[in-house]
Amino acid sequence: SQPGSELNLYDADDAFTVHYPAAWQVVERAPANAVLFLAPQTGGNDLFRENVGVMRQELGDANTTVGDYTREFLAAAPEMIDDYQLVTSEPAKLAGLPAHRVSYAGSQNGVTLGWLQVWTISEGNAYVLTYTADPAGFDTYLAGANAIIESFTLK
Repeated sequence: SQPGSELNLYDADDAFTVHYPAAWQVVERAPANAVLFLAPQTGGNDLFRENVGVMRQELGDANTTVGDYTREFLAAAPEMIDDYQLVTSEPAKLAGLPAHRVSYAGSQNGVTLGWLQVWTISEGNAYVLTYTADPAGFDTYLAGANAIIESFTLK
């Protein structure tokens, strides 16, 4: 394996495990996320640290499907993200379950960002993994972000 490609295990006792690049920093109980993985700081002018967040959301309706969740997300996103632009939206797998993957661009608080999100639903919970990046750093850390997303396993 390449140097720097070692993966560490993060174990959220009640819910899931995920592997993340050893050089990334773990922030537990981050706002709106069960855990947040921060990419390494790259340089003096790197104002935004690329990151992957894992969110577990209890759904009010146990019958909510991935399709329902996707429709709700796509309807709400333009309200939450300034200059929202959907780039891709496609079926996917997450933790071996049917999932949906979207990528989009826009800005928050005046900062231009890109996002890649994948979500699935299990036992009345939505699990949402979100990679957030500065457009300049997006491709730099995409492999690390994908490694986190692909390693996500529900207990």
